[in-house]
Amino acid sequence: MSSDLIATILLIAGAYLLGALPIAYYVGRAAKGIDIRKYGSGNVGTSNVSTHVGRRWIVPLIAFDILVKGMLPVVIASRHFLDLGIGVEVGAGTASIVGHNWSVWIKFSGGRGMATVLGVIAALHYPLVLFYGGQAGMAWLGAKARKRPLYGIVGLAALAVLAYVLYTAGDQPLWVVLLGGLFMLGLLIFYTVVTNVPRIQARANDSALWWGLAALLLPVWSVVLGQPWQVTAFCGVFLAITATKRLRSNRGSGTGAGARVPFLRLAMNRLVFDRDIDERQAWVRRSPVGANVSASTSAPVAPDAGSMSSRP
Repeated sequence: MSSDLIATILLIAGAYLLGALPIAYYVGRAAKGIDIRKYGSGNVGTSNVSTHVGRRWIVPLIAFDILVKGMLPVVIASRHFLDLGIGVEVGAGTASIVGHNWSVWIKFSGGRGMATVLGVIAALHYPLVLFYGGQAGMAWLGAKARKRPLYGIVGLAALAVLAYVLYTAGDQPLWVVLLGGLFMLGLLIFYTVVTNVPRIQARANDSALWWGLAALLLPVWSVVLGQPWQVTAFCGVFLAITATKRLRSNRGSGTGAGARVPFLRLAMNRLVFDRDIDERQAWVRRSPVGANVSASTSAPVAPDAGSMSSRP
């Protein structure tokens, strides 16, 4: 067995175990004595910790996921260290995301890998991360511009930066740059408009929708930026991982009330909005029955529901 093959096996296994470190779970245990999997979305990640443990943990958790879980395995595999090739870089990044989402340390539950993938694609090709995050950013700025036009101005400035990056880093003809810029501009305008429609404001403001759309188009941006097929394949694999994790969710993270959610509605809610029920606040603020609950509301139960209640 060659030394490169041994290094590849050890690196990918190590990337999985590193990605599987459930830092958000440990923070919940250490800071508040809770199992974060039993609160809110059941997600072992930054957003759930922010809601149920404290916002001060956002920066260190995101930094660890991006720099350590995401970037480190890819950088070690790259020409800067072991020089194992782009295929191994992609494999190490994928293993880390899989570990984060299905951690061996906490019975194969975990997070969603949305921050970890930022580190992976930043290490593979940093302009790609600008378009992945920038696309979600345009939706966020468009939603905010509904009440504060300054956010729309910031969005236009960001759009100019992304168009410049696409023209230089992607080495693309002007018409491709124009199409990419028009798409981003359309996204900014679309979200500015739809968030003014009362019936769909809540859903249009949902960050899970933005990041889902960003994941959906990540392979397209990889092609536009002229990336190797291995990187584009990774983007497709990440999309499949994201869809699988959303649909399967974490064991025991159902809604916890009386009636079942119809299967198709449950699947749509999970795939598009990353939750079981329609109302986001009721979902993210749930807590175990009897755990400092000041009020409870009833909501439909998912097929894998556990015993949960919501709190205001």
